[in-house]
Amino acid sequence: MTAEEKAAAKAAKKEKAAAAKKAKADAAAAKKAEAAAKKAEASAKKS
Repeated sequence: MTAEEKAAAKAAKKEKAAAAKKAKADAAAAKKAEAAAKKAEASAKKS
């Protein structure tokens, strides 16, 4: 493996990790939004 190939592989790995991190954060945000929507719905039914 040349130095260029090594650098490219390293960059790809970093990108993959960043994408995974973002996906995790997006999923957490979606879960939070869903929970908030459910809460709002429940309180709307109560009143």
